[in-house]
Amino acid sequence: MNNRYYANVQGPEPNAILACLKIAKKIVADDSDVKCIVLYSYTKNNFNTVLQIFGDDAVNRMFSQPIRFKGIDKPIQCLTERTYKDWSQPTSIVICCHMGSKDIKKVDDFRSAKYVMAVSWLKDELAGWVKRWNAECVYGNVIQNVSSENDNQALLKISHRYSTFLPPLILSKL
Repeated sequence: MNNRYYANVQGPEPNAILACLKIAKKIVADDSDVKCIVLYSYTKNNFNTVLQIFGDDAVNRMFSQPIRFKGIDKPIQCLTERTYKDWSQPTSIVICCHMGSKDIKKVDDFRSAKYVMAVSWLKDELAGWVKRWNAECVYGNVIQNVSSENDNQALLKISHRYSTFLPPLILSKL
């Protein structure tokens, strides 16, 4: 079983995080060593896409403690570079939210990160990391090329369709 995954997207894309959570749900069902799913980024300000999925209250609570959601066997927690302490973390699936490959390579060295999932901010930012680990795309295959017009607008895209759902409703679709 592969332990490195990626979503090669452009800009803030909630579907990429949801795709990672779907894979994580399958992994925790099969691997009893995994104790937690960690959504990881640079700072608290970098969790806007996660906010679109879970909502403000849930994300704020996930910064202080792992939270269980119906449909996923293990709790989910939000951690930053500053708050992730490798030596004190349980064995985890770490979903790197919109980080560069240089910083994702640091996560590869975390002893507690049994599985690493990387969601890029810029298309093809993860090419070296993907090649090094032979990472699997969470979409089942590599994203098709889209027109340059869509690429330019993707950085400005803000999706409101997720903010009206309750987290258990979203996660039940995983």
